[in-house]
Amino acid sequence: MKPKPPMGVGGIVALTLLAVVLVFLALRPGSTEVVVDDSEPIDPPEAGAALVAFLRQSGGFSPFGFRITDSTHYVEVLFISGPDCSTMVDSGDPWPSPYSQCSSPVRIVGEVGSLGRTVTGDSLIGVQIKVPGDCYDLLEPGMAWPSDHPECHS
Repeated sequence: MKPKPPMGVGGIVALTLLAVVLVFLALRPGSTEVVVDDSEPIDPPEAGAALVAFLRQSGGFSPFGFRITDSTHYVEVLFISGPDCSTMVDSGDPWPSPYSQCSSPVRIVGEVGSLGRTVTGDSLIGVQIKVPGDCYDLLEPGMAWPSDHPECHS
């Protein structure tokens, strides 16, 4: 039997490329998850009230199931505002709004997420806010805001 020759330059290059590809796949940023929400629609809140409309989390980094960074947790709070408010603000605008027609029943600081109108002509405003993960885990759509859970008071 002849001894096998040592690995040549081509073999070393191939192994190096394979190692780089494996490291890239292991450390690639994030992943996409599609969630189908089949929960019941939420009725608009009464005037002077606010409620949790949507829950969303994004980001985080967990290669091979080991959490390195946590997700960011968002709650969209829905409330009724003045009739002209939904025409004065856009999604992505900061809240509270500088316009006097735009007010909220509770103190809330965030970003306008959704806009709409009620059958009576009032504006429906949804404002997205960041909340701690412990608070996020306790919330459900349709709950009153602000939450009574101490984890949500930070």
